[in-house]
Amino acid sequence: MLKKLSAIRDVPLGCVQGSVLGPRLFNLYTSKIPECFPHEIEIISYADDSYVVVYDKEENTLVRKLEECISAHTSSLLSLGMIVNTKKTEAVRFGKNLPAISFNSLGEVIRTKTEMKVLGVIFDQQMDWNSHVNKAVNKVNRLTAGLKFLRKRLSKQQFLNAVTSQYYGLLYYGCQVWLGQHTRSSNIRKLNSVHYRVLRVVENDWKKKKKRSDLDSIGRARPSLWGKYATGNLVIKVLKNSLPLDLNNALHRTLFTERRRPQRAKFF
Repeated sequence: MLKKLSAIRDVPLGCVQGSVLGPRLFNLYTSKIPECFPHEIEIISYADDSYVVVYDKEENTLVRKLEECISAHTSSLLSLGMIVNTKKTEAVRFGKNLPAISFNSLGEVIRTKTEMKVLGVIFDQQMDWNSHVNKAVNKVNRLTAGLKFLRKRLSKQQFLNAVTSQYYGLLYYGCQVWLGQHTRSSNIRKLNSVHYRVLRVVENDWKKKKKRSDLDSIGRARPSLWGKYATGNLVIKVLKNSLPLDLNNALHRTLFTERRRPQRAKFF
């Protein structure tokens, strides 16, 4: 096989898009930006996606803090030779029944929204995840007809591999954030419904003769199993950090239950 090397070129600005080192190099380049914020302000970044978290109960003080943070953030980015697109700037005010507020950013007036997409996960104002779950369910519903066509042409194991990577990948994307004890029971029922629907396709159970308990033997992830997986990860993280005293409190905050009642971990 003949291999060719491209010409060597200098890259005076930016990172090569799609490269393995791109996000890490970008993070190193912008690593000093958080220093421009006060200690009570939190900034969360992944490559060129940045989110500033501001806390304040007073509306006037909140607007002032927002404008100061946006000004400091944009000034830091401009000093690094970057361009700030204010049209892509979004803000959400999290809380129950909170009115929208407006603030200025580089001469543009930005008004808070009721929801915002963060790395593919939709954060809504009340953090009930209705919008994200509905979107995920709609996505996998559109796949169902194609999966029925595919099932006739693949073996059961081949079809299960396709379902796991495509169907469940879409359904549970970002579930470490939105699936837990705080998830509404109505959303859990939606997830369970589409979960068992695709398992009936696996079993060619078009007339719904099998019980859900029979379909569980296939071993794919219904919401409660994802919750147990997340709980296990939490336990490992707490124990690795040598904070066993915090384990009980952390479990009570995050332990998944489909009946929305406090549960105790029984397997430790």
